[in-house]
Amino acid sequence: MRRRSLPGDPTLLLVLGLVLVVAAILVVRGQDARPDGAASTSADGQRGDTAPTSPAPTSAPTDTSGRTKGKKRNQGNPPRLDIKQQGKKQCVAAGADTDITVVSYNIKSGHLAGSLSRIAQLLRDSGADVVFMQEVDQRRFASGRVDQPAFFADALDVSYAYGKNAPYPGGGGIGNLILSRFELTEVSNSLLPRPAGTVQRGLQHAVIDVDGTEVSLYNTHLQNANEPARILQVAAINELIADDPRPRVLGGDMNAPPGSAPMNALTTRWSDTWLAAGSGGGRTAPAGAPRARIDYLLHAGEGLTPLAADVLPIRLSDHRAVRAAYALTDPRDPICFQKLG
Repeated sequence: MRRRSLPGDPTLLLVLGLVLVVAAILVVRGQDARPDGAASTSADGQRGDTAPTSPAPTSAPTDTSGRTKGKKRNQGNPPRLDIKQQGKKQCVAAGADTDITVVSYNIKSGHLAGSLSRIAQLLRDSGADVVFMQEVDQRRFASGRVDQPAFFADALDVSYAYGKNAPYPGGGGIGNLILSRFELTEVSNSLLPRPAGTVQRGLQHAVIDVDGTEVSLYNTHLQNANEPARILQVAAINELIADDPRPRVLGGDMNAPPGSAPMNALTTRWSDTWLAAGSGGGRTAPAGAPRARIDYLLHAGEGLTPLAADVLPIRLSDHRAVRAAYALTDPRDPICFQKLG
């Protein structure tokens, strides 16, 4: 006779128990394999929840200070990232690069131009943000007494600073001029050594604010036909700028070719922009058929990179003008965020 299995039978209870154990194991495995990833494992092997993350910033905050703006490079794109590791954080520079165009021009008091307006038009067409001018005077000009510094500032609608070095009897004088579409926040003029028989020269200095970064501008005109005087003047210039921590540009008529003693002394503190970014010989004098390179733009300091340099083929003086473009990197206000992983 076949034996029936009853509810109280121990064999049936054993089978039911095994079924329940298997079902429980399957339920647990199903929870670990959930597609929503509610549980995760950290780098140290401990289980835990993953916090939500925010995307890293990709552009600098808008500047509402009202400062005169530079020409931003790569507008509409994220700024170039300069990532520095700080523990578990990443920091990126918020500022983009700004292009600055600088021109240096010895105008010979405008006597060869026919009119000052022609020089002003040349400077306007050059796209210059900053202009260094030498041999700018305040004496009687062709059509009467003209304040040349004020004339050029008004014609170009820019800020200016004039450094008079050699006064004329009865008023006026001759000196150097800085024109800038950026506001000039500091201005000074230092007289340079003047050996006997030479004309008084000076080093003009101005500071501009370019989108929150200070840049120093230096303008000079070294003695002609007297190399010992130029050597003394260069030594004084290097001493005057020794403690300036800003990015800086020096322009002027140096009356000395590359490789000469005055230029060798200058380039111990400055880099020759033409050698970094110029094309051709860079010769500027005489204007009709240039044979000598005696007008320069030099640069120094961190954050200032030469992009290009050329000589403007205009004959409105006994010199031609030299022009250069620089990229100024804004190092302020880095953006820091938590490093992931």
